[in-house]
Amino acid sequence: MTTLPLVTIIVPVYNVESYLDNCLESLTGQTHANLEIILIDDGSSDKSPAICDRWARSDKRITVLHQCNQGLSAARNTGINHAHGAYYAFVDSDDYVEPNYIQKMLDRIVADGTDMVICSFVREDQDKKPLQTQDKTSVDRPTILSQQECLNRFRMGYEYILAWNKLYRASIWDTYRYPLGKIHEDEFAFHHIISRCTTISVIPDRLYHYVLHSGSITHSEYSIQNLDIVEALTQRLKFFVERNYTEAARTTFDALITYDAQATRLNKSEDVRNRQRELYHDLHTLPFGKTLRILSTKQRIKYCLLLTFPQLLQYIIGASSADR
Repeated sequence: MTTLPLVTIIVPVYNVESYLDNCLESLTGQTHANLEIILIDDGSSDKSPAICDRWARSDKRITVLHQCNQGLSAARNTGINHAHGAYYAFVDSDDYVEPNYIQKMLDRIVADGTDMVICSFVREDQDKKPLQTQDKTSVDRPTILSQQECLNRFRMGYEYILAWNKLYRASIWDTYRYPLGKIHEDEFAFHHIISRCTTISVIPDRLYHYVLHSGSITHSEYSIQNLDIVEALTQRLKFFVERNYTEAARTTFDALITYDAQATRLNKSEDVRNRQRELYHDLHTLPFGKTLRILSTKQRIKYCLLLTFPQLLQYIIGASSADR
């Protein structure tokens, strides 16, 4: 009899006592039963640690690791460091998954011989009601993408960026860990993870339930830390330019300009302005000539303005948006 592959599900936990039971019910009820479920209690101050321990006592597949609060990236890294599976998946502890979440993606990764599988997801409110606005699935049938095809698709939908709607071969994580102290950590990781894959499977099935509630980052007020995404995109742009990935570099540059303009529009504090200046300085580390050759003509103008007169570029973009 063939032994089913061990799949490790890594679940960071922080103050989610109202959602945790629902999440763990969905994980322990998976149709693929050979699981290692690692719960990382990241210094929770509510009843989450006790809930984790209770579940571990009732299901031997669950391991609980308690640590002081270090943030989502550190919690995921702890889970990776203790994982034993042939494949990894990440689930946020205030979300839940379909019963065949693991089985469907595992069958696909084995059948296709790929390094990673991406599924679609449902956005819901905290009462499990699907939101009116849903991300469109990027494929209508199972599809295999090359590394570069996947890198080029990151603005087609969040499903390509997010950590938790995927099944990964464990070897992808041998030499990569999430950056500490950042929000939008998936934006920092995206190109590093995809570049460790040869091929990627994408399926249209909505197997993951993403629950939006009042504590979600999506609903928080814009702050200086939101500029982490601009830092991530700057690093990604450099990564693509150095590898001559023209389409991915151009798409990344457009995203960088969009998020920088958003920061200017939503928060005019001096702290945000100072952080933006630091990020503009980071752009000077890109190979100038190579970057110009890869960008389009319009993008070259914006890039040069970012390097020399970023406030002028912000003014032009702001004036253009106001005229629409």
